[in-house]
Amino acid sequence: MWVALLVGCLGFSRSVHAATGTMYLTPATSNLGNGAETVLALRISPGTPINGVQAEIGYDPAKLQLVSVGDEGTAFPEIAEQNSGANPVTLTRTTTGSTVSGDSLIITLRSRNLGY
Repeated sequence: MWVALLVGCLGFSRSVHAATGTMYLTPATSNLGNGAETVLALRISPGTPINGVQAEIGYDPAKLQLVSVGDEGTAFPEIAEQNSGANPVTLTRTTTGSTVSGDSLIITLRSRNLGY
């Protein structure tokens, strides 16, 4: 089973209901000074066993700069597609031979505040 996410917001601080369960970013909010960096985790609480996720995450490039995308500790290690060099960031990730049913990490997003 696959789940999908489409987010378009300033600070990535939105929780979205997927086909089953919920995908969300944590921390839910951040107060950053100009030039400060933060790491946000895209996570899923699927509700039922799944073996893949698909997401599109947009942001305002005048206010945020995406520094890096990481996947250390992800529950979805196989990359079917991932474009982290564009806005929106798009990804399709899977896990082979098993399913994910509990709250799990998808990717981390390191961003820099460019001011208001």
